[in-house]
Amino acid sequence: MKENLDMSRYFAALEAFKEEHHDEVIKYWKTERAFDNMIKQFRKKEKQMARDAIKSFGSIDKYTDAMIENLGHLTEVVEELMRM
Repeated sequence: MKENLDMSRYFAALEAFKEEHHDEVIKYWKTERAFDNMIKQFRKKEKQMARDAIKSFGSIDKYTDAMIENLGHLTEVVEELMRM
């Protein structure tokens, strides 16, 4: 059976975040272009990311849900990382 490695929901969520949280994108990535470049790099590694997501989270949907949750608390996540 072939794995479903479709990451379209993941990428759509990143694009939605960019539109809905433009101020945070600028705050943490400095420019929208830098955020877009990050997405571009992720797309280059899409198949491997999908396999890693399935391995770590059980499915791409669960991985995407976790990413959306983390982006929803981006400021808190970054502050926590800075304290480490």
